Formats: sequence, structure tokens, C-alpha cells
Amino acid sequence: MKDDCSFLSFHPRMVGNPTLLDKRLTAFLCSGARSSDDAFASVRRWVKSLDKHSGCVLVGCLAGMERFVMRLLLEHEIPVAIVLAEALPADMDELAMMLHDFPVREALEADRLLVVSVNDDGEDCVATSVNARRRNLWMLDKASRVVVGYLRPNGKLFRQLCGRRNVVVLK
Repeated sequence: MKDDCSFLSFHPRMVGNPTLLDKRLTAFLCSGARSSDDAFASVRRWVKSLDKHSGCVLVGCLAGMERFVMRLLLEHEIPVAIVLAEALPADMDELAMMLHDFPVREALEADRLLVVSVNDDGEDCVATSVNARRRNLWMLDKASRVVVGYLRPNGKLFRQLCGRRNVVVLK
């Protein structure tokens, strides 16, 4: 199936610090399948190696590993842009619930967080595989570097990353 990239030209809905998108962006992606303990350990080491002054990490919040990375980034005060595959919630309480009650308010107040919805389907937009693929394409378009926590061979993400030179798969 050919990816429809026409959505890349629209202006995504955002809450937080939009200037984070002006920093050097690293996209964190992973296949949605279950990941091993070794993969989580590799991700933990990668996050600990990051400098909070060197850029911003784009990350989703659908897969368990994405939520794990999101929590670590927030705990280590690394600037983060959480990119949703669904509509942006209407209020902060709903946003906090969607983001699993991670410390989003503190990060927003410190200008270390941006929450982005790249799907322009209105308030009723939910996370689907099509919306997740679109989210990934938006992240890949913005990022100068891509870090992959877990990659299922021949999976959907694998196909999206084929031919890209700026991809690092954690071991």
C-alpha cells in the first residue's frame, strides 16, 4: 500500500513548546510487537546517554516500549515531543490520562514538552494502524536521526525504514 504523504503539508495541532521542533530532532520508533528485556535495557542505556541540551526526541505513545521511553525521557528531563496517532485531547486532565499520568504538567511548565497530533481528522480521530503509519512518516520527515528500539523483520515499520541512511537500531 502506498503511503499518502499529503498530510505532511498541514499544520498539526499542538500543546506545549513548539520551539522544540527547531532543535535537532531524533525520532524514536519501535515495532508494536512485544519486545525482549534486552531491548528495554538497550533503550534505557540509550536514554541515559542523551544530553538534555542537545536536541529533542520525537516519540509516540501507543506501544509499551514507546511509553517506556516517554517516561524515561520525562524523568531525565530530556526535551520530548510526543507525537500522537490520534486526536489531541480537549483538556489537560484528559491529556494527562492519555499519557498515563506521566509528569506532563511539570514538563509543559518547564518548556520541555510538546504534544503533537499529526492526524487532521477532527476530535473523533482514534489511533489506527493507518494513523500510526502517518504519525511515523511525519516523525521520519522531521527527524535528522532515527533510533529504533525494536524492529520486527519485514514488519510495517521495517518497510517504512527501508532505504533510509539515518537509522540506528539499538542492540
